[in-house]
Amino acid sequence: MNASNIPIYWLEQTLVDVPTGDYWLSDSERSRVNSLHIAKRRQEWRLGRWTAKRAVAAYLQRPFDRLSEIEIRAGLSGAPEIAIKGVEATPSISISHCGGSALCIVAAPNSAIGCDLERVEPRTDAFYETFFTDYERKELGKLSGYDRAVVACVMWCAKESYLKAIHEGLRRDTRDVEVRLEDLCGSIQTNDEKSGTVTWCRYRVTSGNDRASGFWKRNTDFVTAVLSTRSCRAQLDLGVSLLPIRLQLVIVAEHVSQECRVDSEQNG
Repeated sequence: MNASNIPIYWLEQTLVDVPTGDYWLSDSERSRVNSLHIAKRRQEWRLGRWTAKRAVAAYLQRPFDRLSEIEIRAGLSGAPEIAIKGVEATPSISISHCGGSALCIVAAPNSAIGCDLERVEPRTDAFYETFFTDYERKELGKLSGYDRAVVACVMWCAKESYLKAIHEGLRRDTRDVEVRLEDLCGSIQTNDEKSGTVTWCRYRVTSGNDRASGFWKRNTDFVTAVLSTRSCRAQLDLGVSLLPIRLQLVIVAEHVSQECRVDSEQNG
C-alpha cells in the first residue's frame, strides 16, 4: 500500500450480533453499562461498543476472544477514544448507531474521521429551516416525497460526519456546515458480504474556509456516510492523489466478516 494512502475500514453490526453476556467489556465498561437504567439506551450502548471493539480488533489483527482488553472511552470532546494496555498509538474511530444497527469506521492514529448512520424518514419544514442552509433547502425544494427524504438524510449524515471529525458534534450550528452532493449515480462500488455490491456516492462539505469530502451509501431505509479531513484542503477520493498537498485519502469500504482480518495489501 502506498505510504500516502489513508485507508478507512468500516464495520456494521446489528443487535443480533451482540453476545448476551458482558465478558467482552472491560471492568470500567461493565460499570458504565450497569449504570444505564433505560433498557433501550443500554442496548444501544452495548451495540456501539461491540461494533467498535470488533472493528478495532480486526484493524489491529488482535484475537476476538480478548475484546475486554480494548476499552472505548469518551475523550474530552465526547468523541470515542481507544485505550489498550501496552499500545501507545491506537487507531482513530468514529461510531454511530440507529434502529438496531451500528457502524464503526477505523483509520490510522490521529486521523480526523467521522461517520453517521440514520434512517430515512420524512422531515418537517421546521426541521429544514432549523438545520439546513439556504442552498440545501433550495436543492431539497426541487425534490418531493421519498427522494426528498433520502437526500435530506444524506445531507444530515454528512453534516454529522463532519462535525464528528472535527470533534464538535451538534454543539455547533449545523447551518455552518453546507453539503453538496456530487452525483446520485455512484462514485465507487465495493463488495459487502451481506449486501453484495454496494454503491457509494460522493459528497463535499464546506464550513467557512474549510473543505472536506466523503462518501455515502443507502441500504434499504438507512443512509451511511463516512468522511475524513486530516487537512481541510484534502479531498477524500479513491485512488486519485489530489493537489495541492499531495495527500491521498483512500476509503477502503471493506466489510469485516465474523472471521475478519484486515488485509491491507489486498484491500489497498
